[in-house]
Amino acid sequence: MSCTDLSVTFESQAGTSYVVFCYTNLVAGTWAFLETTTAAGPSTTVTDPNAGVGPARFYRIEVR
Repeated sequence: MSCTDLSVTFESQAGTSYVVFCYTNLVAGTWAFLETTTAAGPSTTVTDPNAGVGPARFYRIEVR
């Protein structure tokens, strides 16, 4: 992991698919796809390798 990586951990249900999006500006722009993952247990962690590209970064997680 580099100094720009950030790990995001969220509650999950094993076998459920989640799509993670990221965003740098809540006022303008669009959410960017980060990763699709299937949970293996009660918590899931994804890593954003570009988390340090701006002053702030926001995350949205959708159940699929």
